[in-house]
Amino acid sequence: ATAVDSLANWCFDFGKNLKKGDKGKDVSALHIVLEKEGFAITQNEKTNQRFGNSTGAAVIAFQEKYKDEILKPVKERKGTGFVGKTTRAKLNQLYGCNKTTGTLEVQKSDTVPAQNIAIGYNQPLGGFSVEVKNEPIAVSKIVFRIPIIDNDGGNEVKGTDIDNVALYDENGAVVDGPVDATGSSPYATVTLTDTVVFPTGKHVYVLRGILSNNFENYDTISVSTVPSNDWTGVIGQITGDLITPTPSGVVYTDTMTVRSGALIIS
Repeated sequence: ATAVDSLANWCFDFGKNLKKGDKGKDVSALHIVLEKEGFAITQNEKTNQRFGNSTGAAVIAFQEKYKDEILKPVKERKGTGFVGKTTRAKLNQLYGCNKTTGTLEVQKSDTVPAQNIAIGYNQPLGGFSVEVKNEPIAVSKIVFRIPIIDNDGGNEVKGTDIDNVALYDENGAVVDGPVDATGSSPYATVTLTDTVVFPTGKHVYVLRGILSNNFENYDTISVSTVPSNDWTGVIGQITGDLITPTPSGVVYTDTMTVRSGALIIS
């Protein structure tokens, strides 16, 4: 294991599995991490660099705190107290000496296909998949653009005719917004300014909003964003590094068509 001991820059690379009864510097480093995470270790176990009962209980709490990354991949529902591959991976991600700057990639999500949407109800405007690697990543501002195609060419619809726009996660919870769209032409801009922390892994997010009565049958919309420019204040939550999302080109969602008889998807 590699270690840097200065208090400000403490790090340790966990290179072997650990279990109850083990002793040594790896256990001592584990104690430091667990206490940094807010879990108590007895003084006796710390002094003797020993993996005892309090260490085991703290490991279980740590595993359950990060259950999606530690327990879910090995199909465990509860912490085991054994520091194996997935636990070491999380320890090294958080406190290892060779941290890797995270990456964030945005793509259209096929789980939110082209469909008919209704006027006056909270409806899906478009879906994106966000894949984050190496570390959770915070984004402080996201801009989406929504071209509006007026079916009869009358240009009755303006950007301000889309209200209550918010970004939802896979569980249906709002992670940013709601805000009203802006724009005097048939082109809406949605600017979300609540900081969102995107977890590691690939997750789907849906932009939803309410269309005003100025929309008519067969008007269409499609959401777009340029991640490298429109996603700003992007910071790795472990390294503290500034990150440029990808791609640098425009990401478009599937086209939504306004229909007065559309099924209302709430």
